[in-house]
Amino acid sequence: MRVANSFVLIACLLLMSMAGKAQSGTVYNLSLGQFPQCSGTWAVEGSVYICAGNNNVSVTLNSGDTVIANEPSEISAAGGFTLNGANVGTDSTPVSLYSSNGNFNIGDSTVYGDLRASDNNNFSMNINRSLICGDIIGRNQTNLQLNDSQVCGDIVAGNGADIILNGSSVDGSITAQNSSTVDLRNNSTVGGNIAVGGGNSDIVIDESSSVTGVCTENTVLVEECGGSSTTHHYELLVPSSSVACLATPVSVRACANDTFPCASLDTSVAGETVTLTAFNGDSITLAFGGNGVASGSFSYPQAGEGELAEVVITGVSASPVEGLYCCPDGVDCLQSASCSSVFSTAGLVFTRSDNADQQALPGQVAGVPADVNLRAVRTNTLTGACEARVSGTRTVALGYECLNPAVCDSSQSLELAGSLVAGNSGGSVSNLTSVALTFDANGIAPLTLHYSDVGRIGLHAQLSLPEDPPDPAIDLLGASHSFVVRPHTLVIANDPGSEMLAGMPFRVEVEARNAQGEVTPSFGREQPSAAVALGLDIDSVAYPPSDPQMGFLGDADAGSFTSASAPGRAVNDEVFWSEVGDLDVVPRLNNYLGEAPPPVETVTRLGRFFPAYFEVISTVDPLVTDCACAEDDQQYMDQGLPIEVIVEARSALDVPVRNYDQSRAFGGLASVRFEAENAGEGLPLGDRISALDGVEWVDGERRYEANRWLFERLPSSTQPDGPYSALQLGIGLAHTNAEGTLRNRTMNSEEGGDCVATESCTAVAVGEVLDMRHGRLRVVSAYGPEQLDLPVPLVTEYWDGTGFVRHRNDDCTAVPRAQVTFAGESIDTAANLTVAVGSSVTQGSFRFTDLASSSAICFTGGSAGLQFSAPGEGGAGSFPVGVNLSGQPWLRFDWSGDGDWDMNVPGATVSFGYYRGHDRVIYWREVLE
Repeated sequence: MRVANSFVLIACLLLMSMAGKAQSGTVYNLSLGQFPQCSGTWAVEGSVYICAGNNNVSVTLNSGDTVIANEPSEISAAGGFTLNGANVGTDSTPVSLYSSNGNFNIGDSTVYGDLRASDNNNFSMNINRSLICGDIIGRNQTNLQLNDSQVCGDIVAGNGADIILNGSSVDGSITAQNSSTVDLRNNSTVGGNIAVGGGNSDIVIDESSSVTGVCTENTVLVEECGGSSTTHHYELLVPSSSVACLATPVSVRACANDTFPCASLDTSVAGETVTLTAFNGDSITLAFGGNGVASGSFSYPQAGEGELAEVVITGVSASPVEGLYCCPDGVDCLQSASCSSVFSTAGLVFTRSDNADQQALPGQVAGVPADVNLRAVRTNTLTGACEARVSGTRTVALGYECLNPAVCDSSQSLELAGSLVAGNSGGSVSNLTSVALTFDANGIAPLTLHYSDVGRIGLHAQLSLPEDPPDPAIDLLGASHSFVVRPHTLVIANDPGSEMLAGMPFRVEVEARNAQGEVTPSFGREQPSAAVALGLDIDSVAYPPSDPQMGFLGDADAGSFTSASAPGRAVNDEVFWSEVGDLDVVPRLNNYLGEAPPPVETVTRLGRFFPAYFEVISTVDPLVTDCACAEDDQQYMDQGLPIEVIVEARSALDVPVRNYDQSRAFGGLASVRFEAENAGEGLPLGDRISALDGVEWVDGERRYEANRWLFERLPSSTQPDGPYSALQLGIGLAHTNAEGTLRNRTMNSEEGGDCVATESCTAVAVGEVLDMRHGRLRVVSAYGPEQLDLPVPLVTEYWDGTGFVRHRNDDCTAVPRAQVTFAGESIDTAANLTVAVGSSVTQGSFRFTDLASSSAICFTGGSAGLQFSAPGEGGAGSFPVGVNLSGQPWLRFDWSGDGDWDMNVPGATVSFGYYRGHDRVIYWREVLE
């Protein structure tokens, strides 16, 4: 393997000259049957477009050619593709390229889609100065070279692949099989992993190139790539004392952080190895398990009494960041690659009940009885094997030592063989309790261990034997290897509250308990404190019941808890949930003191959580009609308001809470209250606002789209009111639960005046101040001689407080031509603009409307500018002009007085051939019956 140093950070060099070359060429939309150059014939199968023929048919795209589709698609060409300055697909609708027999030659091009080759053929590709936003999927004998190019996805190949990146980047990963080579040169980068199989596989990275992820050859880690090791340090655990006739257990822990001993294990080293050399020169290589621990043992039966022997870490397959540490008995760690153990030829040994030769006691659970053995042994001088030193009933002094925390809690107890035994602070074993034990013929006395507290502890024993010639009087001493007693259960012990706000911090107190449900006071007093390894996770969202959004717990990861003043508790005052509803959470401790498995997890329901506040967002949309419309703040009653309003239920993180949703059955949703006031008069007009459609809460939003809500007119049976020249609209809320407040309130239609100054605002003003008017459309009969053009008043009017007057500021009204009739015929048909009168014709026109292009009649200054041309001699006659307001209800009026707004404007009569009076007459009107 040849791998150069790749820890140099580089910028991605990508010369995308093709973006500037797509200035000419042809656009092909596959979905419309527009196909690029194919040496065969085109066939279509769904969204797959096939350049069909023999195995040599190919597709060619030249400079500026663009291929798109209306849906994600694929082009298949057996003979391959040639792209020169082309563009294929888009980010939203990719078009992939597939070849079963040919090669890919791509230069100065952009492809949004995958490049795929057949499963059974060689794959050759040359990509120069191009962007491939997709995956490249090759097969066996893949030959791929990227020059000054970028791949947004992954590269996948089979056996015998030859993949070269020259000044190029791959955002994803590169994977190939046996006998493959991946070569990075000239500032090339790979954002993911590189993995190749066995055989003659090779990963070559020059000094200017880098890999962010992990590189592996046939599962062997290439350390020069990024991500090769996340282990902070290794800890070697060796017992401080051993008995020669028994194997001495050793273990190495991979630690993920800078706490000593480990507070968190690095489980990513699973499968990595560590080599140990010990005692008489024997070496063993151990593999790390999924828990981040490698365990084994050494035998040294020839050790003499009091002999000191070392275990040394002589190699690791994945180097740590910090280094190697010795932790005798699992505590008091010092930076060193070796640990020592003192040997005895006889003594008392604590062993497992299921394996009397195994001295390493397993981790225990607080409050749960466990069986262990105490063995009285000595080393047979001939065989080196263990033999019984005593048998029968003997009085043995027993006790325990608190190692982490180093001080035992006086309220707790440890029971051995049915007797409470004395506890000792770390480093001193002066208190022992006499207990009668019965040893069998093998020197084994069974014990039952029961500890009510938690922590790392060790067991101690002493047996005084009188002289028994030829054996002299002796004190047999023994100490167990340290072991961890973890909590049985973690529970949330406090009540964070039943009404909380999304995104707002709340207090969580986690209590460690033993199997009897009693607090374990040593939890949190460890060094480092186990409280710092505690975290809180979401188990499920219990409410709303339908399709709830999980959201996330904030400030609840490991490291967010600290020891509380209450014994056995850890506290976190900064936990928050980003959503609303009811939440089931579990306290989690991945391991306890770096060894023991996690405690039992208990689920606690928290909530209900409500929005922290509500936000009103409004935007004014320009009034869009078929006519040019100047910006104006005037508005007709009953006309859709050009204001979009969004009411958002938000968390304290200032984002919408998605569970606040009608369809998710989140009960007790806030209702929206409309408010309106004119010039701050304190006269509420909110009951005049209505939404045209029912609006519900969706994903934390209640949206009122522009033109879908309005300010209503009074009933037609009453006199019109207005105008309201300074009408301000607003949104208020009626809350049903313990929700947060409506933010940025600026109005109170009940009081008037400056509610911000008096802090009495109840609503949020939306949009701009409006000049709101009760309006109508009117067409007036007109009469004149046939020799002159005849104007016909078609105008919009509004109520000015005493009567209707022409709305001279109305430049926005547009009435569809289909709703206007001349002589009973719709002028949506151009021919109907011409009307027969007498023996001649007249033609209608509108001063402000280009009838050749517009489908609506436009008003300016409140007038449509309607007039009819002079029919001339013989053109005497009359015809009606009508307007239907089916699409403009705000311009209807109760002309008939029947209590309904009339859809049709009373028809007007246009008459030619009547005496028009003297030119000096200012006004003349004829009333027709």
